[in-house]
Amino acid sequence: MIRETRVTVGKTWAACTLVGLALTSLNCDRSYPEEESPSTTGTSSTPAAPQAVAPEKGITLVWGTIADNPQEEEDKDHEHGAFLAHMTEHLRKYGVADIKLVYCHNPKEMGEWIREGKVDIFDESPFGAYLVHRFGGADEPIGNRWKNGNEKFGSVIFSKKDGPIKTLDDLKGKMIVFRGDTSTANYFRPKVFLVRQGYKLVEKKSWDDPVAPDEIGYYFSWASRDSEVEAVMDGRAAAGGVSDEFVDMLLGRDTGPAGSARHPRSGVAQTKKEDLRILARIPPVLRRVVTIRKSLDPTLKAAIKDYFLKVHETPEGAAVMATFGPSTRFSAVDTDEDAYQGILDQGELLEQEVQRFDAMH
Repeated sequence: MIRETRVTVGKTWAACTLVGLALTSLNCDRSYPEEESPSTTGTSSTPAAPQAVAPEKGITLVWGTIADNPQEEEDKDHEHGAFLAHMTEHLRKYGVADIKLVYCHNPKEMGEWIREGKVDIFDESPFGAYLVHRFGGADEPIGNRWKNGNEKFGSVIFSKKDGPIKTLDDLKGKMIVFRGDTSTANYFRPKVFLVRQGYKLVEKKSWDDPVAPDEIGYYFSWASRDSEVEAVMDGRAAAGGVSDEFVDMLLGRDTGPAGSARHPRSGVAQTKKEDLRILARIPPVLRRVVTIRKSLDPTLKAAIKDYFLKVHETPEGAAVMATFGPSTRFSAVDTDEDAYQGILDQGELLEQEVQRFDAMH
């Protein structure tokens, strides 16, 4: 696997460039918003620029995903490595020489990359995957990646157990923290839930912006899931929205490979599930939607799908999947209705999010 070149300048990341099969550069706006949490997200090394693979030497596939902050890119580098190498070996008989990993925060641009044939496979939680599909229209669902053993995951809205927020009504005039604006469980689903319950949600630039008595303010941490919990425990936010998987399976536990994408502050006792008050649970959606470029060669497309559906059946494949997130398996998903269940049915609220991204980019 070859990664794209990237340059770090403080917390502002310069444009990324990936040289693909047709010597076409992918340039994505990589300027992430400033992180609101005081916790450190870490820095990334700058790998050497990848070399283009000539057509006669084999096919280079490009795997795309969304990253909301530099730390998340480092996490995804770590979790994709062994899996993409294993997938490449399996697909060599179909002419595949390499699989590259590329990220972008902008789902509109990622959709364009797929439409232009610069990205072949895309992997994200359902809301982010839908945005990419909506803006590009050139991909189709091929599977669902089960992560941390879960076929689906839901969301929770939580507060500090020994704090003053005991019900959703207590959030009026207060601030809630979300992770990032492409997140399914850590933004879209809890936000939609609150709006459907009749609450007025208003986006804020910072955790200390004023919030009117009749509204619930929200801001983005642009950092790890741990930073959301820390913001609530520290009093910067009255509540947060995260996945039920994070709270029920990962928080405050020795989670092995599943903990590799966690970044709690060092030197501070980790928050446990028992320290939180669960204000609401939102029903689950698919864990990780995988889509494929419609115009990809049909034989190669079928081979990729076959690999996804069978990789977990061998001890070697299961071991590789365990490094990928960790993941357990892929299951087949063939229609938009199945892939984006819980997203498509949000009607005007979904359209507002699409318009928001369209206006931003």
